[in-house]
Amino acid sequence: MGVLDRILARALQPSAGDTVEGYCLKCKTYREIRSPAGVYTKNRKPRIHGYCTVCKAKMSKLIKA
Repeated sequence: MGVLDRILARALQPSAGDTVEGYCLKCKTYREIRSPAGVYTKNRKPRIHGYCTVCKAKMSKLIKA
């Protein structure tokens, strides 16, 4: 397990009622990300990918290392 994998695991780990939020470009507001999944960009930066709970548009959030 590499360093980036540990960062994604820590970011996706649920804790006391915390939800993963990101900016929805369609709604223009911060919303909860439905079915979040950890992925990497082409240049190996970790991010969380999912869908908006209101409009069902794709959302993503970059994770700081």
